[in-house]
Amino acid sequence: MEVIDFLKERIIFISINMLIILFSAFTLRVFKVDLDLIIFLSIINIISSLAFHIYDYIKRRNYYISTDNSTAVL
Repeated sequence: MEVIDFLKERIIFISINMLIILFSAFTLRVFKVDLDLIIFLSIINIISSLAFHIYDYIKRRNYYISTDNSTAVL
């Protein structure tokens, strides 16, 4: 599985995640939370989402590599 194919498959999830982060930042701003904390929380959310996508991509890539290897043996 290539990275481009993976991103095409995940584009809706990534879009929704970005909307949620923006909505959360806006909501925190309305409640007069310090801007530094809003930026920090947004970065934490982005890093955790990125880590999940990297983990999922590696897991899927390894699955497809092992599937290709097992079909080559047959």
